[in-house]
Amino acid sequence: MSEAQSALLWQSYIAPRWTTCGNIFWYRRRTRALVEHEFMLVDIPHGSNRLAFDHGQLAKRLGDYTETKLNPLALPFTRIEVSPGSSLVQVHYQGRVWQYDNAGGLIELEIGSGGQKSIFIRKQVPSNTCGSLRASVSFTNLTLANLMLLWVGSENPSFHCWLVPGQTKGLNAYPGHVYMLRSGSSENSKVLYRVPGLGHHLVAVSEADLEERDDNDPDTPGDPNEALEESRWKAMEKEYKDILQVDCSVIGGRLWVTDGPAATFQFSADDQYFKDKLFPSPKGKYLIAWEEVLAQQTKDSPLAEYETFGDIPAILATTQDPLSGEPLDIHRPRLFDLAGTCEIHTDNSLFANPVSLHSIGWSRDEKEYRFIFNQRGQQCVRIIGIRCDGTVRELLEEQSHTFIDKSKMFYLSLPNSDQILWASERSGYNHLYMVDLEQGMIQHPITSGPWEFQKH
Repeated sequence: MSEAQSALLWQSYIAPRWTTCGNIFWYRRRTRALVEHEFMLVDIPHGSNRLAFDHGQLAKRLGDYTETKLNPLALPFTRIEVSPGSSLVQVHYQGRVWQYDNAGGLIELEIGSGGQKSIFIRKQVPSNTCGSLRASVSFTNLTLANLMLLWVGSENPSFHCWLVPGQTKGLNAYPGHVYMLRSGSSENSKVLYRVPGLGHHLVAVSEADLEERDDNDPDTPGDPNEALEESRWKAMEKEYKDILQVDCSVIGGRLWVTDGPAATFQFSADDQYFKDKLFPSPKGKYLIAWEEVLAQQTKDSPLAEYETFGDIPAILATTQDPLSGEPLDIHRPRLFDLAGTCEIHTDNSLFANPVSLHSIGWSRDEKEYRFIFNQRGQQCVRIIGIRCDGTVRELLEEQSHTFIDKSKMFYLSLPNSDQILWASERSGYNHLYMVDLEQGMIQHPITSGPWEFQKH
């Protein structure tokens, strides 16, 4: 591979590191293979991709403080911490933490008082589950090594999967579960992460995080925040005890609910439900369950495997797949009040006759469940919201006089927000848009022009 080809390859590689607000991330962009790089900041709500800070100014200020000469395109660190408002950037250099602001100010922070608190825990503890409340985590490998992801139970950690450099792996978890990410080449190169609470969490492991250490070494300094972390976790456990703890399950197609150790009762009579399509609200007060309404048994229809050719007759087979116009199995979300042990009536006129449904999940305030409805005929796609009082509303609609190409459909829910990235051909080209699900409107386009957005 030539030097020019190698440079293009490195420039196209992006390993995102999300900030705490959940809709901004930074990455390192190589400007020359393995030599120079820049820190870029992507602000999704505003549709911008820019330099995270003034590299020349930071190199000069940091060089003046440390009496060193720094190259703005080869700064001596590979990781930054960005404040929620993107106005402050923290870097580690010469064992010290520095904070740089957009006005050009640079100060040294006291580690442990003003520095960024690590999201990782130092002491290996077994997973502790707070009831049936669920969360989700996305792990991203920003190192150059293959990382082994393990779940830490009461016994030895159990293997979950491998993460190659740059890979992101999402999984369902519970608050209190502990995961270990360990280098395949060294058992001491590892980090430990405990799921801090409800919602979706983004965890990125960099080279700086994955440092060699021996927790059994008495000379290894302890974490001054360890006692504070344990105190915070105990307080969270107490808070979760006040949240409704209800387990839902589907047995024989029927919906059953277990309310603590006291009672187990059947929530549905003759309806059929999917066991993997149960979506409780984060605090366990409401439940969306997908009902399956089966179509009448279709009759066998002839199917020619190939036409008559010469003296060879056609071979006929049969199929029970529904033909055009025949009824389909219908999936229908239903809303239940778990505290009141009753179903809340919802009108399905906005999502009748679907060919497919896709769950988005609950809103941040837990007052609305959202899903994507694709109408039979492929001419109408809607984002639907079901509120906890049974109100059903249309958040977004796509219409076509011909058909909507489902191979171009794409959406991505942004964590800790009521926004979603949505692909649409409404401009004549398939492009990405930022959609505000709370307001039920498109905020602005992310991409535009006479070309097509394609998912990979």
